[in-house]
Amino acid sequence: MPLFLIKRNFGKITDEQLGSKASTSKKVCSAMPGVTWVRSYLSLENDEKVTYCIYEAPDADTVAKQAKDAGLPADEVIPLEAEIDPDTVQ
Repeated sequence: MPLFLIKRNFGKITDEQLGSKASTSKKVCSAMPGVTWVRSYLSLENDEKVTYCIYEAPDADTVAKQAKDAGLPADEVIPLEAEIDPDTVQ
């Protein structure tokens, strides 16, 4: 299944608000066949919360639909072509 990196800028929201949005995203994912939320990373950029999320999905349009259905931003949707494992690099 293809992987995508989604950048989401949430602005200045509380941790509780971010948690609520994550819960909604999880519910929407569970209702969409073929879409899996793999993990997310949180970054603070100029006091704004930004997440970088890894999703498995059939295509970028499906990722965008998941974001829209969950009421989430999807500022960038980047297809990931390959994984580079540092343990295998010489």
